Amino acid sequence: MDDLIGNGSYAALNKSVVNVADVNGTSQIFINGTLPNSTTEDVGSAASRMLDNGMQLAGYWVVAATVLAAVYGL
Repeated sequence: MDDLIGNGSYAALNKSVVNVADVNGTSQIFINGTLPNSTTEDVGSAASRMLDNGMQLAGYWVVAATVLAAVYGL
C-alpha cells in the first residue's frame, strides 16, 4: 500500500496507477488493474488450472444426479 498511496497526499499519488474520487458521498481509492505488456499468464498453466477446476467440479454432477434420482424415483 505504501508504494501505491505513499504519504497519503493527493499531489504525491502516481495518477497513472492510483486515483481518488468521491463516490456516493465518500472518498474512494481507485487502482488501475491493467497489466503491462509481456506480463500475461502462461497459456499452459491457465489450461492446466482449468482442467483442475473441471475435475473438482465433476464431483458435483454425481451429487446432482443422486438428488435427481431420489426426487424423481429414477
